[in-house]
Amino acid sequence: EPVLVHEVLAECLFELGPRRGELLNAMLERIVDDLIPHSELFLKISENGGACEFFVGWFSPRNSGATFDHQLLRKLADLRIDLALDVYGED
Repeated sequence: EPVLVHEVLAECLFELGPRRGELLNAMLERIVDDLIPHSELFLKISENGGACEFFVGWFSPRNSGATFDHQLLRKLADLRIDLALDVYGED
């Protein structure tokens, strides 16, 4: 007997930005804290084969960096949100 497979492909994109003077790690911390009350949604997405990701485009003409502390990384892991950094240097 044939098996009916129903697959839904969906993509959702939100552009997020820092508040005045806010560093990347502080912005991510603020946003993650806002998402924690909705953790069940993120878990359901992951459990059903979906994925969530913070994609960060990092533009820098010189050496730069940021530290993402273990508390922030734990919150992301608990929400099953990946952190992707795409670094762009000077050409």
